[in-house]
Amino acid sequence: ITGTPGIAATRFAYVAGGRVHVVDGDGAALRAITSESATSLSPAWSPDGSRVAYTRLQDGRGPIMIQPLAGGAATPVPGTNAGLNITPAFSPDGKLLAYAGSTEQGTNIQVANVAQNCCVQRLTVGRFADNLSPTFAPDGSRLAIVRKVGEKVTIWVKSLDGGELRQLTTEGRETPVAWS
Repeated sequence: ITGTPGIAATRFAYVAGGRVHVVDGDGAALRAITSESATSLSPAWSPDGSRVAYTRLQDGRGPIMIQPLAGGAATPVPGTNAGLNITPAFSPDGKLLAYAGSTEQGTNIQVANVAQNCCVQRLTVGRFADNLSPTFAPDGSRLAIVRKVGEKVTIWVKSLDGGELRQLTTEGRETPVAWS
């Protein structure tokens, strides 16, 4: 412990009053990083801690934005300008961002290359299922996905190299999966 306020090894991102805030682990350096003009939700840290991705709800849409914490304007993630896009998750190297994108036919997991600001790839086909809460494996090669069909919730894994979606559980909860 240094005894100096504002020097902390960890920071938190959270939503309060519809805005994303960041704060040091010791409670110092609290600041809002999103504006009051739109409701924000689902903050996710980049692995290096320099950016926060979040959903911005405005005008009936929910694009995912990436806010650099050093300053500057938030930028939209490719492929998120239509519909509602939620639960962003950075890959371990910070180059990719997975998210759940909703349409009238269901919710699909998509991955965008945020390092090059391009190349959106859809990994699931909803077909009246909701595929939610993507979580990258520690090596970045796979995603765990929460899949909901009706009231049944299961956990699935999808390889980023195009492999089949593989069911892991016969039941689950509507919470994100945590890899070890």
